[in-house]
Amino acid sequence: MDAVTVSPAPATPPVPAREWSELPLDALCVVFAKLGAVELLRGTGSLVCRSWQKATMAPDVWRTVDMMTHHQMLRWTKASGLCAMAKVAVDRADGQLEVFMGSKFVTNQLLTYICDRSPSLKKLFLARCSRVTSDCFTELITKTPLLEHIVVRDCRKLHAGVFEVAGRACPQLKRLELRLDRRFDGRKMALGVAAAMRELRHLTLEGDAVVSGEALAAIVNGCPRLEILDVSDCSGLAVTVGGDLLEECGRLNTVVLPGRWMHE
Repeated sequence: MDAVTVSPAPATPPVPAREWSELPLDALCVVFAKLGAVELLRGTGSLVCRSWQKATMAPDVWRTVDMMTHHQMLRWTKASGLCAMAKVAVDRADGQLEVFMGSKFVTNQLLTYICDRSPSLKKLFLARCSRVTSDCFTELITKTPLLEHIVVRDCRKLHAGVFEVAGRACPQLKRLELRLDRRFDGRKMALGVAAAMRELRHLTLEGDAVVSGEALAAIVNGCPRLEILDVSDCSGLAVTVGGDLLEECGRLNTVVLPGRWMHE
């Protein structure tokens, strides 16, 4: 039998290397927006590729500025440097900033800078911002009426009255998350929320600020659109979970109380 000659398979042409610098500007903006402000300000944004530099200057990339402490790049950066970075991010947003998230480095001066340049702000997240005062917070709230979501955790210089101001100044406010310590006037906060936040859908209360059953009931009755109430980590909830409170909360979709979960 004659031997069968097998011809080698034709070589597969190499896949040409992808030239990332030639991607459309819109595509680069989507990628960079997912990277986040910190990565852009400390890394990608300093590269020399012209198309990348152009993309990092597009306002769409800076709609969200997340500068929380979980970013490893922030661990060894001084507060003054973080404030400077935040200002650059706000400037690049060019009035289109929608989300700002900051922690203990945030100052009154930085919040004033943000509120003067960010009329489109929809979410504000502040954690352990011990240098932020009620007057400055109130100024920001009144200048950003499109706010829909506020998170405040352990900001000790804020007084309870700022949340009633927030409700009246921000008619679209739908979600409020608060972590408050025992020095905070939980009753005044609750009555302020009940009096002004008519569009509120979601409320989370945490910490050891004292909140009475009466105050909690006032919130439920004063916020007709409230759907979710989570006080499971509110160690200062000065009320026994009983039939009266559960009846008050009966119209809500979801209620999470200490040691109890209820869903309608």
